Amino acid sequence: MENEQNKIFIKKFNLEQHGFYNLTPFTDGSVGFSVKKKFDNKNDNATLLHIFISQNILNKIGVDRKPIDISAFYGKNTENGITRILVDKINFDDPVDVEFPKQYFYDIRTNELYEKNKKITADKLINDVYNKHIKSTRPIKGLFIRMKIRFWRILMKSMFDIISKFFHHLLFIISGNRYSYEPVLETETLNDLRFKKTEKPKMKEKLKEGKKFNFYGYEASQWSIVFYSLLHFLLYVYFMYSGYKPIFITTIFKNNFLVIIYAILSLWIIETVMQTFLMFLIKYFSRLSADSLYGAIKL
Repeated sequence: MENEQNKIFIKKFNLEQHGFYNLTPFTDGSVGFSVKKKFDNKNDNATLLHIFISQNILNKIGVDRKPIDISAFYGKNTENGITRILVDKINFDDPVDVEFPKQYFYDIRTNELYEKNKKITADKLINDVYNKHIKSTRPIKGLFIRMKIRFWRILMKSMFDIISKFFHHLLFIISGNRYSYEPVLETETLNDLRFKKTEKPKMKEKLKEGKKFNFYGYEASQWSIVFYSLLHFLLYVYFMYSGYKPIFITTIFKNNFLVIIYAILSLWIIETVMQTFLMFLIKYFSRLSADSLYGAIKL
């Protein structure tokens, strides 16, 4: 049920006068609403605008001026809201998805609206937000926004994809494991098997599979042993031909006990620590790539 405080908040906005329709007040204890507005009549697309203050923010004691969460999304108009347009169908001169974190405020004691420290009217707030949302459609004024969109959704996305794929191939070279992460569905693929977020134990068991080889009493996968041996052979060739002999390394290899400790620890780092770290990096840069593509632009 809608609370009285929310009714007071909504009445401040002349929504129909500015072309907004399909008002949906929030009834979960939050203050705010969602509305739609068509950019033009050439297609079925529309903007869905959210303006709200969460119940958790409202319940915080000691501060009357509460930050308003505002976002605007453009997509195909449906009865249930807005369906986002497929990435390959987005035009750079379409209205751009935007967010306004901690830019606008509402004083729950005086019922006044603010843009940072400046008092504003509700009409100015909603028009400013919408005009920034459609700024990318303006031939001249929207040029910088379109450049920003291209920067994040093409250049930065491509860069994050390349970095993620680099670590993917590096992991395969080191361990023989093929790992990838799909951030939208939050699924991980390891050696052609897909795992959900809740299936971590199964994924760890899959990492342990494969033929093992006893190396100085430490069991490791054959792939890791081959990579480990090749790495040290190349390091040996480099040191031999460069004439560089680090005292630390030569001291270790003069003592059989230190050799065993070094071999086990260094192999454990390559097979366990490095694999875990590379999988983290693959997931991290995959998420950054998705954020670059789907994330709302902050203005």
